[in-house]
Amino acid sequence: MLRSALLMADPTLLYPSLHNRAPDIAVWYLESLLSMKVPKFRLEFGSTDVESQKKANLQSIMVLSTTNAEYMACTEAVKEVLWLKGRALLIHSVLLGLRNYWMSIFILPHSITKEIEKLCRGFLWGWNGNRSKLHVASWEKVCLPKNYGGLGFKDGVKWNQAILAKYIWAISTKSDILWVKWVNNIYLKNNSIWTYDLKNDSSWYWRKLCHLRDKFTPNDLTSEGDAKGRLNTKMLYNSKLQQAVFKISSSIWNNYNMPKHRFIFWQAANDQLLTRDILLNSKISLDSVLCPVCRAEVESNSHLFFACCLSQQVSTQICIWLGKNSWPTDFSRMAKMVSEDQEG
Repeated sequence: MLRSALLMADPTLLYPSLHNRAPDIAVWYLESLLSMKVPKFRLEFGSTDVESQKKANLQSIMVLSTTNAEYMACTEAVKEVLWLKGRALLIHSVLLGLRNYWMSIFILPHSITKEIEKLCRGFLWGWNGNRSKLHVASWEKVCLPKNYGGLGFKDGVKWNQAILAKYIWAISTKSDILWVKWVNNIYLKNNSIWTYDLKNDSSWYWRKLCHLRDKFTPNDLTSEGDAKGRLNTKMLYNSKLQQAVFKISSSIWNNYNMPKHRFIFWQAANDQLLTRDILLNSKISLDSVLCPVCRAEVESNSHLFFACCLSQQVSTQICIWLGKNSWPTDFSRMAKMVSEDQEG
């Protein structure tokens, strides 16, 4: 099952040009990772469930250790196998999945949340020492919903607050749950949680919940709750983000595009590909900033996809195939064309 997920995460694993042991390297690493202890972000084998042969195979390929720096080195073997889209999928399903479990129980300290996000950024973009490699997209951008130009990750602090808001919602609606009745009898005395005055001798967890209510208003929770007493934490989280509709998201994140192509399309549409103009602005020395294909203009996102002679030849053939008279000259015009097609 894990092997199938890896192959779906990045189709490049199927290419014969890759090392023939690459999928097995990733499988050994991830299967072993699932049975490791993770105290304070230190990784070590702590279970006999991992078959000895898998341990030997994994250790023969990568040096496992208990330090953050060497953990970063271990993950390089996986990142060499998986392209960016595959890494993003694993972050969603594994790294953030583990984080979300604990966030549904506790309000995590900000230092822990930031450290987790640092590890996620490093796994996504790669490591350069103790920092993630050069990339254009900010973590705030990545954490936006796909419909608003992001990758659908969740900002740790805001997501933690949104998940635990379900407890505030349950208390405020006086849900027919034992622990809610206990809180109402011991702390609230049939009063509203929104007007409750926190006492100095209250328990640690109750103080955390009372401080959490300051992050939301009764209307915030009411607008995302339903008649059955359920709170839509995803919608509550999204309501706290500054968003602008990303018009071509449906053209990027659809089943007609290969996963790898979706990620490249997302980067290009957000002007986030590491083209030569961006590398030059980042003070990286280059032999030339000209497009390596046409050698006529500076390589940029817009030039690569619209102005380069090769891109124009491709777009001309696409226009003939689609029966269109013109092709957009930048991504903003492409977004307009896509939205017009969708409305039509």
